[in-house]
Amino acid sequence: MEQNKTKPILLTSLVILLIVTSLVLLLKDHTPDYQLSVEEMKSKLKEYDNNQISPEEFIEIYYSNDSLYRFIDLRNPREYANGHLPNSINLPLDDLLNEEFVEILNQDKKINVLYHDNHCLACAPWMLLSQMGYNNNKLLMGGYGYVKANIIDNFSPMSGSFKSEKAKYNYKEVINNASGGGSTSETSATVAPIVPVKKHEKEEEGGC
Repeated sequence: MEQNKTKPILLTSLVILLIVTSLVLLLKDHTPDYQLSVEEMKSKLKEYDNNQISPEEFIEIYYSNDSLYRFIDLRNPREYANGHLPNSINLPLDDLLNEEFVEILNQDKKINVLYHDNHCLACAPWMLLSQMGYNNNKLLMGGYGYVKANIIDNFSPMSGSFKSEKAKYNYKEVINNASGGGSTSETSATVAPIVPVKKHEKEEEGGC
């Protein structure tokens, strides 16, 4: 009787063990193999500007059709189909770590320029690829939205802001106004400094 009870328990345990093992192997296959330590990544981030393609550099690359550079579009296929940089490769973020793309993202023949709708959306993928030790990947400052509007469609690279990490608000001024202090810049421009006036002592009446 006890043997009959033990069999279902053993079978259930075996099934659970099999499921857990499968999940571990599945997660292991999708876990990035980090090559850089925390300190090495900090050093790489200090060279952040060297890993970006500025609008001026993009203009030169785009209009000279420089074959050394290859644009990698990180947006989804629908966004890519609606418009993308000429000759760019669509590599959606969901597929970033697929083995079939390793030879594209980790090589020493081309300089990959990663881009998304804006600058910030491509930062995390670039950091991940850098931490995995992948070579020759840079960021397009401003992203597709900026270069499409200000360089490709209407050549006015000085309009708009390609530095999407720039603060949109002057928080010091907002806090000052909320506390009733008014704008610091306005106050210094419109209110004259108060000059203390020295009071004359009242003369005593009468003689000595």
